[in-house]
Amino acid sequence: MYYPTLKRFMDNPSYIDTGRFGFYWKNHYDYERRWSEFRKHFFNLEINYYIENELSYYLHILVPSNKKGNTYDVVIHFFTDADSAASQAPNLTGYYIRIFSNNPVFSYHFGYANYTNGITIPFLMEAKIPRMVLETPAKEHNPRNNVGFDHSTFFAGMFLLSASRYLDKNYILSKAHTFSEGALLEDVRHLDQTMEEYIQNKDQENNKRRFNKPKSASEKASELLQDAKSKAREYGYKALHPIDSMRHPKKKPTQYIGGTKSAVQQVAKTTARKTNRTDKPSSNVHRITPKRKITKK
Repeated sequence: MYYPTLKRFMDNPSYIDTGRFGFYWKNHYDYERRWSEFRKHFFNLEINYYIENELSYYLHILVPSNKKGNTYDVVIHFFTDADSAASQAPNLTGYYIRIFSNNPVFSYHFGYANYTNGITIPFLMEAKIPRMVLETPAKEHNPRNNVGFDHSTFFAGMFLLSASRYLDKNYILSKAHTFSEGALLEDVRHLDQTMEEYIQNKDQENNKRRFNKPKSASEKASELLQDAKSKAREYGYKALHPIDSMRHPKKKPTQYIGGTKSAVQQVAKTTARKTNRTDKPSSNVHRITPKRKITKK
């Protein structure tokens, strides 16, 4: 299958076969309207960044429910290969993605379809989602087994696209942990736990206070400055590399069950079981050298 970029996936969750399914899931569940309502209640989301190397980033976003007081763990894996122009860009907008969410809707509607099509993060799906869900097609909710997203993954993706700093590599580097499967597995809850929390129906007002803490004038100024710097880097990159896509034609990142894995797919396996993580975000976080040296032309 083809992997999408984040923007393409947010625009059309059934991106694999636009002729048949088009924008069905996005329109069917009215996600655009729900996102507008969500933003009225929640201005900020908590993000933890993990850097595996310059070709692989994991973003863990905590997404609150807009109806109840519970939250969901959404993880988006941004990855590419060293031959792609995206690897030299100042942000992750050109990177491909895999996704994970422990929202029951995501798991029971799209868990099987997304997992079998390779769009999910395998080690998280296998550790945090029951095996029965991964092996059982959603005959009632997704009879055609279309790839898609739920509101938690849509809200997380739209939030990342809402400000340029969230996907800016320099900004990420200043806040990131060194990636390890163990650290991410420890931070992400099992599907059973989020279902139990949903049933308990915690206080929604606590979530509003948690995700909407008022920012000081200096924090607001810092964010505006960071966004300006991110846009300047992006503009400068485009001006200096107007034909990068011609110089570095992107390889088709395909995946077939039982088939040969491409170079893009190998990214997910690199240094996957490192055990150390920085305890606190730091501007001096160690930057891991990719296996393939990136050369600028």
